[in-house]
Amino acid sequence: MRDRPAPGFRHVLRKRDVTAFLDLLEDWEELGEGLEGIRLAGGEPDCFGWYEPGLVVVGAWPRTRTILLDEAWVEESRPVLERLEVPIEGLGGGRRRLTFDDRAARGFLLLDVLLHELGHHHDRMHTRSQYECSRGEPYAMDYAERRTEELWERYLATFGA
Repeated sequence: MRDRPAPGFRHVLRKRDVTAFLDLLEDWEELGEGLEGIRLAGGEPDCFGWYEPGLVVVGAWPRTRTILLDEAWVEESRPVLERLEVPIEGLGGGRRRLTFDDRAARGFLLLDVLLHELGHHHDRMHTRSQYECSRGEPYAMDYAERRTEELWERYLATFGA
């Protein structure tokens, strides 16, 4: 499902990008169990994606090429930002300016946001009740980083540098 972009946002991901990315996941059949869909949402300020039971949501990208984020957020995402060669500029006061081209934005949404939200789904599906994501944000962050490492060469072969 793909929503119309909200004002000030645009889609850099297409359904075919998501499909091609999921094809890289050798365990997709198992990972996708219990997942009703992946939605490309219209975009939210300060939110790239989220997870609801059975639904992974990836937001549209801001129309601007530069994004201002706090230092802690940038440090948490630094491994994927460095892989994607996203320029990071310190602004003082704990703020950073990141400049994304479409290639880097697409990579970030797939490798960081989508994998992070799939990590929440994986967490939920591997709890006894399958009702909640019991291990929370640290688990989803580790999941995305580990899977990015595992997928990187296949990602480059499919999506380019």
